Amino acid sequence: MVDSFSKRLTGNEIIDRNFSELERFSREVVAGNLLDNVIIENITIGTSVTTIPHSLGREPIGWVIVRQDANATVWEPSQAIQPTTLINLQASNAVTVSILLF
Repeated sequence: MVDSFSKRLTGNEIIDRNFSELERFSREVVAGNLLDNVIIENITIGTSVTTIPHSLGREPIGWVIVRQDANATVWEPSQAIQPTTLINLQASNAVTVSILLF
């Protein structure tokens, strides 16, 4: 888990205001789980449902293909039985991918 930024007081009104905004923004980013993610590399997904284990420690909010070795569409056909540790994916053609889960 990533910690949010803590505001620093300098005595300069403009700099202190900027630090306050940075602190607010970092809290929103951390609370939104944007930085809490896992990359799963070199997973082969076939044309039938492929169940893939993950170590995110919670149900993913979403996922993005960050690398693939063939032209294919990948989708999540159904929720896995244990979504805190597994994700189901399926592809239009067999493809090896790396996935960012967040």
